Amino acid sequence: LTCHVFKAGIDITDTLSNSAFTWEKINNDGTVDTEWKATPYGNHVNAIQITSADVFSRAVFNCKVEI
Repeated sequence: LTCHVFKAGIDITDTLSNSAFTWEKINNDGTVDTEWKATPYGNHVNAIQITSADVFSRAVFNCKVEI
């Protein structure tokens, strides 16, 4: 998954530092997966790789960006 950030229609992703990006995984039951967040996946990058091991039944992945 890759997060792109646009401002006034212009992609500004490359102008942001990696520390601006934080990922979270929401489990099928609606809870935040704190164990997943503690892995390198949740740490400050604009792109993450998800495998079948990351999802049991269903999950939602959110990228929060601090500008």
